[in-house]
Amino acid sequence: MIYVVLLNWVDVTRGPMGIRGIPPISLFGWQADTLLSRYLAVAVIAVACVWVLHRLTHSYYGNALRALREDDQCADSMGINVERLKIESFVVATFFAGIAGALLAHTSAYIAPDNFRFMESILILAMVVVRRAGQPSRRGRRRPVHDRPAGSAARHRRLPHDRRRGDHVPVHPAAAQGHAGRRHRAGLRPPLLLPRLGHHRRRHARRLEVRRIMSNTLLSIQGLTRRFGGLLAVSDVSATIAKGELVGLIGPNGAGKTTLFNLITGFTPPSDGTVTFDGQDVTGRKPWQIARMGMGRTFQNLRVFPNMTVFDNVSVGAVGAFGQSPWRALVNGGAHSRAVSERSWEALERVGLTAQAGDIAANLSYGKRKYLEIARALATSPRLLILDEPAAGLNDTETAELADFIRRLHAGGVTVLLVEHDMTAGDGKLQPRHRACLGP
Repeated sequence: MIYVVLLNWVDVTRGPMGIRGIPPISLFGWQADTLLSRYLAVAVIAVACVWVLHRLTHSYYGNALRALREDDQCADSMGINVERLKIESFVVATFFAGIAGALLAHTSAYIAPDNFRFMESILILAMVVVRRAGQPSRRGRRRPVHDRPAGSAARHRRLPHDRRRGDHVPVHPAAAQGHAGRRHRAGLRPPLLLPRLGHHRRRHARRLEVRRIMSNTLLSIQGLTRRFGGLLAVSDVSATIAKGELVGLIGPNGAGKTTLFNLITGFTPPSDGTVTFDGQDVTGRKPWQIARMGMGRTFQNLRVFPNMTVFDNVSVGAVGAFGQSPWRALVNGGAHSRAVSERSWEALERVGLTAQAGDIAANLSYGKRKYLEIARALATSPRLLILDEPAAGLNDTETAELADFIRRLHAGGVTVLLVEHDMTAGDGKLQPRHRACLGP
């Protein structure tokens, strides 16, 4: 198709005759008019291109590209904008293809549609297919983690009746009545009686309780429904999860538990109903958008990036949290790389995989890969962590250890929503505060 367009676009390509008399390469007034100078100019430009590619592929942006190649849905759940990343990769590829075409035209001083026939396309495709998939990067070597500055312990003094923050400092009744009496003597308002003061306190306390409950709600599901043709997978599910809770979702196989998780995280659009996360309606949003808002998840079927190192797997979650761009990888990689590195090492330390940071993920045991998937989700700094059958495939000892870990994770302030058939796993240690039953 491209060959036919170039052949018939005579005004631009001059048809079968091609474009002749193309001048040699000229850089900053220097002209490559000899064969040696042409080779030198091509070598300089090739070295610059190789340096740019090396910076891109050996950066955390390159890790996001490898994650996209291995499992685009999994990368999407980590906060990676998959659609944008695909477009950027095509733009970068066409940029270097354009440089190669320009060098061909300037070195040969002639270009014609015959240079871009179908066989050349087959040759380029064969080069892409036959080339080796590439070795995982060695970014998993242990490096010092920068100490984060301790947060200030100072607190702002809160004023009485600060309605903007919903605070209320009780005032002694005599002081309140005396203040109102002074206002009455000044002709401003009648004195405030003690019974009426108690009524205002009760009403204000009720308002504060409503505000506390509303502000404490992290996830709210209202009438969530999903139909697949004539099959009703999820029917009118409503639930509320408060901050700091450990909630278990139980139900028989095929009840729609994983489908409900996919509806919450944006992988499956709902047929009806709404999903509200931290006061914002996330119904219909992309999975990467929901992940960046603070909702991390694992999958029912273990999904890690097997050809990447343990550290690179976890760094994909940190890249999704901080954002990624090829420009940042080229010119502003220092601060961004340090932030991603710190976040990745912190997640690895929480699950105890720092010693295996440089290992290939496919070489880990099944139990370790479970922890790796959780560490990758923790690297996104989730406020709500959704675990889809985290103990599936583990023996009793591994299940007990995982239960202890989830309890410690919840005690550290992470809100957890999980699906697990055995809620008494680990000698009763994994017991959610609330359990929701899905299905008959």
